[in-house]
Amino acid sequence: MSASDPQAPGGVIRLPPGSHVVEDADEEIMELYMALSSVALPGGNSGGLGYLDPTAGELDLTIELVPPSSGEEVKTKGRGKKRAAAKAVSVDLVVVQDPAALRGRVGDTGSVLWRSSLHLAKHVLQQHHFPPAAPDAPLLDRAALTSARVLELGAGTGVLASLLAPLCAAYTATDRRENLKLVRRNVEANGKDGAAEVAELDWLDVAAARKKKGDEEYASPLAGDTDLVIAVDCIYNESLVGPLVDTLAALCADGAVAWVVVELRSSDVLTHFLDTWLNDRAGWTIVRLADGAMGSWDGAGPRWVGWVGWVTGAGGA
Repeated sequence: MSASDPQAPGGVIRLPPGSHVVEDADEEIMELYMALSSVALPGGNSGGLGYLDPTAGELDLTIELVPPSSGEEVKTKGRGKKRAAAKAVSVDLVVVQDPAALRGRVGDTGSVLWRSSLHLAKHVLQQHHFPPAAPDAPLLDRAALTSARVLELGAGTGVLASLLAPLCAAYTATDRRENLKLVRRNVEANGKDGAAEVAELDWLDVAAARKKKGDEEYASPLAGDTDLVIAVDCIYNESLVGPLVDTLAALCADGAVAWVVVELRSSDVLTHFLDTWLNDRAGWTIVRLADGAMGSWDGAGPRWVGWVGWVTGAGGA
């Protein structure tokens, strides 16, 4: 993006060079899937990220964060003084899952850990502990994040909330009532350095409230306490596209920025989502993050997309 291109308000999330404004849903999705056709995962796996392990009741995980130039000495400002390069950081995590809910509750996909949440958390933590050298910059501004109030939609197992909450001023993990017990259990078990808050938020309730308002905009009670709304791998059910967009609009009505991350599965569902978001009556600016902005995995190119959006008013640019 050039200097004249829009930047996300608030300064929490940066739009790196190569990001661009999305104006047409069909063109955007066609371009994404044409690029996807040339991506091959290691071992010939074409199934994408998906679940980490949908059968285990509990997962013991370790995230290894490695400095870019491990083992080298780094000069400081003091004359002749040196310090050892930063050491690798290990983050241990215990994740309780509910495989029975995945099998038994129709439409319940949040009761087990998705690789997308784990990978995104690792990327953010890597950049937090070992910020990339100039001219590159972390996707999430480290200083701005410390005073930011973050809200996550569809928190699932609460892994993203557990790992990112200590980096923020406040972090609220939301989900439907039936999944809150699982979210709370994992957040409390892993959030030793600043646990996230857990709150019920049903998109269908928000959609009904917004519809009741008619042409008036409905702002969620949580909107005034939120700077960044994160939704990771929440787009899979076409019937929930409208309620999700309604929820994003209600939460971002007071200036919050939305960051939507999704694995490229059904092109039809993603086209429907993006078209609904672009044509929402609130009026949005939506930007696709540049390739590689959210990292890659196992040396493969990205099989997901990150969109950042904020309300600019009906007809706004």
